[in-house]
Amino acid sequence: MKNKKALISIIAVAVVAVIGIALYFTVFQKGSMDREANARHIISLMTTYPDTRYFDPEAITYLGEGVVTTPEEKEKVKAASEKVSQNWEEAVGSYFAPNCFPGLLTYGQAQRFLSDAYFMEQSLSLKEVTLSQEDPYFLDFTVTLLVNGEERQETIRFRNDENNLFTFVEIQP
Repeated sequence: MKNKKALISIIAVAVVAVIGIALYFTVFQKGSMDREANARHIISLMTTYPDTRYFDPEAITYLGEGVVTTPEEKEKVKAASEKVSQNWEEAVGSYFAPNCFPGLLTYGQAQRFLSDAYFMEQSLSLKEVTLSQEDPYFLDFTVTLLVNGEERQETIRFRNDENNLFTFVEIQP
């Protein structure tokens, strides 16, 4: 009889522990994801050039008629590209829902302003970020950039899931 009571007590403690852990990750962790602060961090990385941690000209592959890339050059481009991707992931990867972070780089949103500044030989900095629209599943920001000292406004939308993890970032037309 003592063994049965001890077993029931152990099972009860285990059940309470599992429920506690589940509550922690579903309730308390959700509240700790500050999606606005996370979005502002991503915007700051997207809009500051030159900074080779997040855009490295060495990671560019040139294509076209008459362009020949040696195996050594391909390896150099691959290594630089992997380093940039790793830097982005370390900086902001935890802000994204599973399998959603790669889209930030794949679809070019993360590096659009940075690559424009590089190819057009411009300076680029962030002047102001204003939250312009908010919904449980997206945030819109009006972003004021300084491009060669001149102001330019853009709108960037962050879509998120029920856990406030980003699923997609898009620069609005």
